Amino acid sequence: MRREVAEALGEIGSKEAVPHLIEVLKDEHWLNHGDWRVREAAVKALGEIGSKEAIPYLAEALKDVDSDVREAAAYALGKIGSKEAIPHLAEALKDVNSDVRESAAEVLGKIGSKEAIPHLIKALKDEDSYVRKAAAVALRKIKQQSQN
Repeated sequence: MRREVAEALGEIGSKEAVPHLIEVLKDEHWLNHGDWRVREAAVKALGEIGSKEAIPYLAEALKDVDSDVREAAAYALGKIGSKEAIPHLAEALKDVNSDVRESAAEVLGKIGSKEAIPHLIKALKDEDSYVRKAAAVALRKIKQQSQN
């Protein structure tokens, strides 16, 4: 039920929902005993709404115990598209889960800031080929954006 509520709030897209979605991420029950799908839905909804107010909470979600939540947090930060997310996404490039690292690289390319370049260059040496490819594509996007 709570998952569906979080999804609906994201679909509606009202910034009024942001504090309620943040509460889901801060709630000890959902953090320690809760269904990871509720946290994932809240993170995705925050990304859909796109409020910069959510950045610190999405950055914290990049450290969630569940890799699906961490991956969703990376994409949500990408939807917001703020340079404030770069240091957090750079940290996510070191995640134990390759899907999270790949998502972080993709999102850094989407944000398109030159500040991400050193982090993406390091990701070109990642053990996972998908992460390396995502980093290369991201670097190309940043180059193209800087030429425009």
